[in-house]
Amino acid sequence: MYEQPCLRTITSFWFGNAKTGAGLFQADGLRSGKALLILLSLLYVAQQGRLAWRVRRVWLRRFAELGSMRLAPPFRGEWKALRCGPNLGRNPHLAGKDQWFAVDFVRVDGKSRGSEVLSPADGVVAYVEDGHEDKAARWWRQAESAHPAGNYISIQVNAAAGRGGEESAWVILAHLEQGSIHARPGQAVRSGEPVARCGNSGQTTAPHVHVHLQAAERVEPGQVWGLPIRFSVEGEQAGNIGAKGWLRPGQRLVS
Repeated sequence: MYEQPCLRTITSFWFGNAKTGAGLFQADGLRSGKALLILLSLLYVAQQGRLAWRVRRVWLRRFAELGSMRLAPPFRGEWKALRCGPNLGRNPHLAGKDQWFAVDFVRVDGKSRGSEVLSPADGVVAYVEDGHEDKAARWWRQAESAHPAGNYISIQVNAAAGRGGEESAWVILAHLEQGSIHARPGQAVRSGEPVARCGNSGQTTAPHVHVHLQAAERVEPGQVWGLPIRFSVEGEQAGNIGAKGWLRPGQRLVS
C-alpha cells in the first residue's frame, strides 16, 4: 500500500555519498530544517503502515471468528467489487465500524444507474428511506453528513444458519435511486427479488450498489459493528473469491 524508498537512497540522502558529498545531517540550518520535515513525513508513513497492519489483522480475525453470512449478488449481469476487504488504503469503509465488511458494486459496462437492485437474501423489509435527490457522478466524494446512505432499504434476515448461531441481522442496500424503492416495511421478500434501482444518492461519488450487514435496523454511522458477509457464487467465480470468501477490490461477479 505504501511505496518504500530504496535503502541506498535514504542513507545517501541523510549521510551523503561520494557523488553528492554531504548529506542533510551535515548541511546548513536550512537543509537541516528540510531534513526534519522529511523525517517527520517518514515517521508518519511508518505510523500509517502500522495502523493499516493492525486494522487488517483485526478485520481478518473478526471475519473468521464471527462467521460470515452468505448473500446472493444483489444484481443481474457482470459487476465489479470496489472499496472492500481489510486493506486500509483500498477500503474507505474501514473508517466506520458499521461498514467494516461493506462492499460497493459497479457494473462493468459502466451502466450502473437505473439497474435493478435485488434482495440478496430471504427476509422482511424492516425500514425504507427515500426522497433524497440523486447526484451527478463525480470523481470525488460528495459529502452528505445528514443522510450518508441516501435512499436505502433495510431487510431483516435470519442469519443463524450462515453465521453460527447469530439471530437476526439487517442487510442494508444503499445509495438507491430516488423513488425506485417499491418494497415496503413489513413486506416479505425472496432472494433475487427486485426491490429498487441503483442510484447515486447520499454521500457518494458515482452510481453503485452499496451492501453491508449490521446488527441494527437503521443506518446510524458508527453506532454498531458491521457483520461479515460473503457472496454465493459457483464454479470458477467461487475459486476466484477463494476459500475465505471475502471479495477483493476489482473482483467481478456474474449473476
